[in-house]
Amino acid sequence: PIPVPAPSAGGAAAPVWYQRDRTAPGGARTVLPFHLATRTNFDLMRMEGTPHSWPDAQRGWDEGRMAHWPDAKSQRAMGHYRREDLPFQFALAEAFTLCDAYHCSVQTGTNTNRLFLWSGTNDPGGTLGGPAIGNSHDSFPEDGGDPDPYRWTTVVERLQAKGVDWRIYQDMADNFTDNPLVGFAAFRAAHHAAGDADLRDRALTTRGLDALRADVLAGRLPQVSYVIATAKGSEHPGPSSPAQGAAYTAELLDALTADPKIWARTALFVMFDENDGFFDHVPPPAPPSRAADGTLLGGSTVDLTGSYHRHPSKGDAALDLPAYRGRAYGLGPRVPMYVVSPWSRGGWVNSQVFDHSSVIRFLERRFDVHEPNIAPWRRAVCGDLTSAFDFTAADVAPFAAMPDPRADAARAAAIPRQVSPQAPLGESLPWQEPGIRRSRPLPYALRVGETITGDAIRLDFTADGTQAAVFHVYD
Repeated sequence: PIPVPAPSAGGAAAPVWYQRDRTAPGGARTVLPFHLATRTNFDLMRMEGTPHSWPDAQRGWDEGRMAHWPDAKSQRAMGHYRREDLPFQFALAEAFTLCDAYHCSVQTGTNTNRLFLWSGTNDPGGTLGGPAIGNSHDSFPEDGGDPDPYRWTTVVERLQAKGVDWRIYQDMADNFTDNPLVGFAAFRAAHHAAGDADLRDRALTTRGLDALRADVLAGRLPQVSYVIATAKGSEHPGPSSPAQGAAYTAELLDALTADPKIWARTALFVMFDENDGFFDHVPPPAPPSRAADGTLLGGSTVDLTGSYHRHPSKGDAALDLPAYRGRAYGLGPRVPMYVVSPWSRGGWVNSQVFDHSSVIRFLERRFDVHEPNIAPWRRAVCGDLTSAFDFTAADVAPFAAMPDPRADAARAAAIPRQVSPQAPLGESLPWQEPGIRRSRPLPYALRVGETITGDAIRLDFTADGTQAAVFHVYD
């Protein structure tokens, strides 16, 4: 793969890791990714968050140019951790399967991305309370949420209609406003005892990890369970940290494996709704951008219905800047995805393109439901996560000893304030660890043909695999 070319200080192209910060104190400078060395300065475990809303995400992405990330996201967004900083996370990835092409669903923040996990859409047509591009509906109206609810159907309602048992495990008083169902009319009615009491019990009731463990031991774990972390367990910069997130994940794994019979038929997906604002050098797959007159600046053999921000967002009007009308809905930057299961052990990497709607696609395959909200382009490009498993080879042996994250978590929780490091001067390119990881088979068969005629170049793209692919062209 060839890194995205980004303009350097002299105007020539440089690899995408050389980011220009035009807002730096003292004048514009080049910023490279830099190590947040927590074993030297543990305070770096408690990072201040970075901007991650619709406008700044659009600026950082810049329709794939990705040359001025610090302008939109701050210099601290170029920081990254290494193995010594994240021992539990590395051990988890090397014990199971890591999806390294799993993306946020859309270039914006928390609630919109979670809508794609729970419903496959953000209502691009704007007829059912959307289009959502922000967090206006992350609370009940009495707690500050927009009073005009979302009115489309969620995947859990479809599961329930199919007779599939499901539940959310969470603390309703401390779920970091990360339950997007509180924005929907059906769930708001249930919350106020004016609707389906079953929805209230399954989606809007406090049941923490202790309740999940009890359900595992009692043999009553639902067929589909969602776990919404507490603020401190969320791993989100600000209220949490990687160490605290690791401790929460470890507690969840302890609960799920409390009964070997339950664990032997369980798959756990651990993912993050968005990237905060942290930099990633990989341009996310996206529908072709459009010119000011609406014409495509590229081509697509896939139906693009529902793939663009064409209608005003009533609930998120403050974020809905005219400059970004017409932008594509996703995909967003990569985020970690661990597939933890007896069928995914062994330290595999899966490089198929996925997003949050891929979890719904997995549920479609497992329970024979269909989610019509997923747009055709997204359904064609993003897989259904089944390629992350080898269902012919379950490994139910006890886990190898994982690093205990509790001491680091307690130490991180005791840090009195968040830190906001500036990129050091004279930094160098980050390095990649040596070694090779085993890779799951991919559904792609890609070819590019080149024809040069005079001063013109013709490129012919072919994708003969079973999954659609996106080609980015830079000059």
